[in-house]
Amino acid sequence: MSALDAKAVIEVDSVAALRQIVKSGIGVAAIPRFLVRNNLQDGSLIALSLDWTLMSPSVYIVWPNNVSKDSLRLRFVRFFCRANVFCVN
Repeated sequence: MSALDAKAVIEVDSVAALRQIVKSGIGVAAIPRFLVRNNLQDGSLIALSLDWTLMSPSVYIVWPNNVSKDSLRLRFVRFFCRANVFCVN
């Protein structure tokens, strides 16, 4: 069984920053493959083979009741619902 023993946790709000941290050799990260495809191909990053998977992240979108049914915000939410993202009205 594989295990990761994290000594420290770094939180960032940018995938680009996270990718650079990992490329610098500071640690490991779970980054969607499509965002690091080029890095995997050129060898600047390697994919770890682990015996576990991450849970899917939750996304919560909240908007006021007075938003029009044709607003861009509501259309954005409907787009995610059509893309099979779990939605609650």
